Amino acid sequence: MAKILITEDEDGLRRFVARALQLDGHETVEAADGAEGLACLQGANFDLLLSDIRMPVMDGIELAHQASAAFPALKILLMTGYAEQRRTRRQSQRQGHRCRVQAVYAAGYPQGGRGGAGGVNAAF
Repeated sequence: MAKILITEDEDGLRRFVARALQLDGHETVEAADGAEGLACLQGANFDLLLSDIRMPVMDGIELAHQASAAFPALKILLMTGYAEQRRTRRQSQRQGHRCRVQAVYAAGYPQGGRGGAGGVNAAF
């Protein structure tokens, strides 16, 4: 199975995602912000970086840019509960990155997500 780095500042959501992926047979490593996530990437080989966009210290967009520059083969999936992050997708597309937005609903979270925007938006 895959080795996945989960970068999310909300402890409960990070643990929830990690546990779900572990139950599916994946190995997970957790980081609480982008800077911690980048440090984790330096020390191991990951199949996927799964990251929130809005985080303290270093946001997920900056983490994705640095991670893709350092590890071009790494697959990156960004998620957010905030609808205004769709603008970020457009900015990334203009910079030549391939992005897609998909609504994803996590059990235990209202359909509005924490940002009230109709779900968790994932760009990859």
